[in-house]
Amino acid sequence: MWQLALLSHVIPAFAALGKDFIDSDNKDEDLLRDASDCYSDIIRIGIAFAVSCGEWTSGLREEELNGLLKALESRLPKKWKPFDFIKTYAASLPFATSLFNEIKLTSHQIGLEDPEIKQPFDKLYNLEHTIQKHRLGGYEACSKLSAQTDDQRNEYLGVIRQDLKIHLFHGKEKTSKSRREKFLEPVKLAAVHMLNVYCRDHTAQETDELSLSKHPSSGLKDILNKIYCILERNWKCTCDAARPSRPREARLSLIRHHILALKISSTGAEAQIKGHKANYEVLLPVCQNKTKWKVTNVAFSKDTHNRGNATHDRQCVSNDICQWIQKSKGFPVDFLVENDGLWHLRPRRSANADYHTSMESLQQLLEDGMSMSRVSNYSEKEKLTLCYKLANSMLFLYPGSWLRTAWNSTKVYFIRRSGVSALKPVTLAFPYLSVEMHDVQDATSTSKHYMHMQAHPHPSILALGIIFLEIATGSVFPRSSQTTADLSWEQCNEDFLEAWKQMEKLEMERKYIPSALRKVIRACIDLKPPPNIPCSSLAEEGPMRQYILSCIILPLASELVDGYKIRLEELHTSLEKELNGLGKVEEANTNTSIKQTPESWSRSLATVPEVETAPQIQTAGRYDLCLMADGDEREITVNEEAIRRTKEWFEYHQNILYRAEQLRVANISNARRTKIAILDSGIELSSEHRELYDFEPRIKYKSWVDGHADCRDDVGHGTHLEILLRKIAPNAAIHMARVFKKRPRGEESAIIISQALRYAVEQWKVDIVVMSFGFSINNDVLYQEIQDAARKGVLMFAAASNEGRNRPDGIAWPAREENVICVHSADGYGNRSTFTPSPMDNMRIMVLGECIKSAWPHHLGSRDNHRQMSGT
Repeated sequence: MWQLALLSHVIPAFAALGKDFIDSDNKDEDLLRDASDCYSDIIRIGIAFAVSCGEWTSGLREEELNGLLKALESRLPKKWKPFDFIKTYAASLPFATSLFNEIKLTSHQIGLEDPEIKQPFDKLYNLEHTIQKHRLGGYEACSKLSAQTDDQRNEYLGVIRQDLKIHLFHGKEKTSKSRREKFLEPVKLAAVHMLNVYCRDHTAQETDELSLSKHPSSGLKDILNKIYCILERNWKCTCDAARPSRPREARLSLIRHHILALKISSTGAEAQIKGHKANYEVLLPVCQNKTKWKVTNVAFSKDTHNRGNATHDRQCVSNDICQWIQKSKGFPVDFLVENDGLWHLRPRRSANADYHTSMESLQQLLEDGMSMSRVSNYSEKEKLTLCYKLANSMLFLYPGSWLRTAWNSTKVYFIRRSGVSALKPVTLAFPYLSVEMHDVQDATSTSKHYMHMQAHPHPSILALGIIFLEIATGSVFPRSSQTTADLSWEQCNEDFLEAWKQMEKLEMERKYIPSALRKVIRACIDLKPPPNIPCSSLAEEGPMRQYILSCIILPLASELVDGYKIRLEELHTSLEKELNGLGKVEEANTNTSIKQTPESWSRSLATVPEVETAPQIQTAGRYDLCLMADGDEREITVNEEAIRRTKEWFEYHQNILYRAEQLRVANISNARRTKIAILDSGIELSSEHRELYDFEPRIKYKSWVDGHADCRDDVGHGTHLEILLRKIAPNAAIHMARVFKKRPRGEESAIIISQALRYAVEQWKVDIVVMSFGFSINNDVLYQEIQDAARKGVLMFAAASNEGRNRPDGIAWPAREENVICVHSADGYGNRSTFTPSPMDNMRIMVLGECIKSAWPHHLGSRDNHRQMSGT
């Protein structure tokens, strides 16, 4: 809040003025009494400011603050204009030019306040700038007004007087009680009011209203803004890989060093003192290798006594951040922000990774090339915790430089882990915010002429609600155009209308979504403050931050505490321990086996959606190519409706997985995994696919068509099917038998398949055999192996055919064999596919077989190494 920020810097100077008057040789008892009362009021105001840490609170009235500002402004003569003095003084300081420009930068340039409301107090603003130049003032100084030393008091007096005879009372006030009262009364009213709203006793109240001044973020937003400005100022890369025409990207950890509790137990003053050693983690790119993100720790110190000299432990950074990143091989980079300068510290060994190479955005998790979003694989607890962390981070950042540009699911990143399940490749617990860093003075924002056209007054809050929508639905928010860095009012309005439609649709669906998440989605999109926050005040920073705390963060916190028994006070500590080990996992050798431990999924049995019966697919709409699974590389066209139905089927299947996991009995002594053998064209995974999909239990492979032990697939069908089964049955042990190169042909292929089938039954001891192929005629050798497998209780599935009614013998063999289950193809709603034969009375099992996206061998060429395929 601008009044609090301004007053926090100037109040110590007026406290010095009051104490100086009391200690003067004045013998007038009335004057001394009034001066003592005024000084006491200023001390009380200082205490309240220290508790507030600059945060708005319910009941705070601007009239008292403005009255106080007006009274203090009256102490300064009209000719008091020290700004020219500031320029002269600043020129003698380190970092002079850039720092002076930074202080001249008013908050409206990063979209915080309208500067027009500040014009009546120009003299106080000039005084504030001068005090800041001397590194004086602030909320901590307000907490120590009564303990000001003589040297500190003289420094304040030197700043405020500027060789002018400025005193607490002047002119006729010294002889007129009524004239003094015009100054003393607003000071007293402000003191009483400030103590009442910030220091009142809550013990007698039934509920303790959440206070911004007691939230862990209190006082830290300005520190993060300072870090942003100093990093941007010193990030002038001159190496060969520099891209001067493009802004720099940094990724700020939203978890590291952030306390996740709703409030801190210490007082505002103590919390402010803790801010002296605030720490943050930022990932910065290594210029010569854009895939590396260097772990960079930025500490902030308010030590005004250190004069900023280079020592053997640190060196001044002067526009050369890149060189320190490049030279810190094997070590994280440690920077210190102190006295408006940036310092590089001596390297220290860390047990964790010093850089990350594999990161995925939230949008990549939402649309990863598979048939359904990987976000849906995470439990409601994990998704709800992520939402809480994103909401909580808003109070550390909003409003400010780190959220100056639009943020969305492409800006939220996670570290990808090696050797874990493809279903959960990242840990949602550790989000990073990607920010393109610009010179704050070059910031552009929506033209004031069109500000009234923006339907939602806070685009960042709307963007948060949209991210919540994406997490809840597991799908990317539809936008008609690519979002630009600086969100226009037109784009904001488009997003607002679409978000409102998506919100209403979500509220009508039966799909299980935590009630708290539904509530905060609406709170972000439809701003309706509680009674203690006037609607008209949401245009201001303070009330809006209180709204974020009360209406967005609190419901999520309550759900985690009441529904999942999470202790928010301990959440940060436990996450820090887990985060310390994450780098080791992320950088581990991809060949190292890391066992996947299933999470406790919390889907409710009663909320699994029903399968919708729908009419036949219409032929209208956009068409895509889909490969037929018959070995001839034949492509057919499919429309968006078919793709949508497939996606809905996978969502339904995921609900079944949640249901099964919820009913699973843990710690069964004789439990074992189901083993599945696929007799197909083989498997060939890229290094990325191996990292994503070859988790425990590892895929086993054996070839019967060549002498190579290395995994191979010449047509992609086996790869596609193998990874699809990984997604359908993530806990099954899958074995791939390569029995043909392109497609099985004749008796020779049948003999090879019979050998593989015998091996799968006797050596692998599988429970299920999948055969996605068919012959026109029976083969006696393969027939005998099928009978032997059936006698041993092995289930066998075979494809009916992909040739529809055109196949003269109808169902292919061995699908028509009595001991083999014949599989037909259907769309996502259970409608028979046009390419599958008419089912016989004893062959009526259908599976999803249309427009299924799965992995594809890299050497066969495809977008993102995935391909759509239809068939059995």
